[in-house]
Amino acid sequence: MPKPKPTLLALAAILTGVIIASDAHAYTYMTCNNKPVKWDSTFRMYRDRCSMPDTSDADWAYWNGGWQWWQITHRMDWNWWYNAGCTISHGNGDSQTALVDRANISGNNGLAIRFYDSSCTWSWSTKSIIETDVLLANDLSYSPENESLPSSQGRGTIIHEFGHALGLQHADNMFNMMRPSPPRPLAGGNTTLPHGDDANGARFLYGGSSTNLYVSAQRLHNGNIITTNSHVTAPVCHGQTVYLNYTIANNGSSNRTAGFRIYIRNTPSPGPGVNVFTDTVTVNAGNQFTGTAAISILPLFPHGTYWFFWEIDTANAISEFNESDNVVRGPLSIKIEC
Repeated sequence: MPKPKPTLLALAAILTGVIIASDAHAYTYMTCNNKPVKWDSTFRMYRDRCSMPDTSDADWAYWNGGWQWWQITHRMDWNWWYNAGCTISHGNGDSQTALVDRANISGNNGLAIRFYDSSCTWSWSTKSIIETDVLLANDLSYSPENESLPSSQGRGTIIHEFGHALGLQHADNMFNMMRPSPPRPLAGGNTTLPHGDDANGARFLYGGSSTNLYVSAQRLHNGNIITTNSHVTAPVCHGQTVYLNYTIANNGSSNRTAGFRIYIRNTPSPGPGVNVFTDTVTVNAGNQFTGTAAISILPLFPHGTYWFFWEIDTANAISEFNESDNVVRGPLSIKIEC
């Protein structure tokens, strides 16, 4: 028997106010009389249990998105709340997340519909968020990401729309998740998480502190987030040099220094391997950088196919809110043939 789809009782909310950008960061937010428009207190986000059933990929993606933002600032309470009625009602005071047909959200991957307690009409007005409904396209994949592949997935969209739910606006000019079109995720391992400047934005609005470094198979190039290297298996010979671009990022609230390495394995899953590049790096809070490593293909590697991985905090010396994003596989693999 097919699962019922949530019914949409409204499709639009009017967004009013002024959008400003912080001088020091890329995050943006709305203001009313020069004061940020945000939630006044912690709010509940309800998952639609019909379109996002328990233990489904969409459920886990929802859980990951809520958990990632919760580690940054304790404002959206997402954990155990759900809507079992299969109907999404806008403007009823309950914030809800659901999967819907893409046609219902104008062909977008996602849509956040926010409601406010006033229209900020007068010079003495104040304005707060009182509800945000998040609608997600039901044709996206919500399974764990493999960010070494050049594809856009549902988990990045959830992170993006939850950023809107908290009060963040689009930012066009920097390395961030809140661009108008959600980019491929910038994260490590199988998780998707807010970029550093978006984390700074949430902390600016609501406070909070946390620690987290991560590595990425992606980088910023001419304003676009792209995979760091071509997604191909390149034929190479012993003595040849391969150049790898890697990204290290920090979406925590303090500067951190940690060990970094690139290692090689003959299987595409992370695990013990042979180091081909090591370094010690410092990444400031809310920042990231992309470096290049020259890797020599030494005779100690037998002929065959190999994958590259990069890892931050190699000594496991830093206590982080997410320890599963410290290793990522690069998109480039090599086949040693001579």
